[in-house]
Amino acid sequence: MSLVQALGGEYLVVHFPFLADTTQPISQVQDLIFVSLDELACITADTGTRILLEPKVGFHGTNAGEVQVNPGGIYYLSQLGAATIQDLATAAGEEVSICCDVGDFFLAAQLMDTTIDALLEPLSFWIRSLHLHHVQLDELGRHIWTPIHPSPDDATISKSLVDLIPTLIRDLDLDYLVFEHTPHLARDDAHIRTGFHWIKHLLERCPDVLRQS
Repeated sequence: MSLVQALGGEYLVVHFPFLADTTQPISQVQDLIFVSLDELACITADTGTRILLEPKVGFHGTNAGEVQVNPGGIYYLSQLGAATIQDLATAAGEEVSICCDVGDFFLAAQLMDTTIDALLEPLSFWIRSLHLHHVQLDELGRHIWTPIHPSPDDATISKSLVDLIPTLIRDLDLDYLVFEHTPHLARDDAHIRTGFHWIKHLLERCPDVLRQS
């Protein structure tokens, strides 16, 4: 946290909850989440720096050298229920909130045979940041982050995000939007700029969306 402050950072993103798989009982994970969140709340109270919790999918390697993805921490949040999530937010305090990586939630929804809307609904009051990108599979079957774009390539498996993102920008109480992608795998600068201007256009239609930036 001292480095964040030295660099003048407004917040610190923490992958939370981040679990490699979904094999642990929910009761055990729930206790761990509350204890860990209490520690994070103490850190932000002591330093005055915001913490954004970014729920992540899990993954683990196989003997064949492949990487298998599972719903991980997003699965466990979905199992807590709306009332428990409200309790988490209350315990965390105002300076701790959720950062939604749309790619992770897209993958988790696929793996859990549900919708992103269903996963986000109990968290929506607590989300203050979006990480924006598309998802593609490379030739080895690995998931890679590609630039957000209103007309994604045929190889993009997250085309449904084009319809979802305008709704999220309109309905969530956001402070930050962050553009993400794997730099050396982006098509070209023009492709990146198109996505940027698409989001900018959405924001111009909703001028009160971002409260701070």
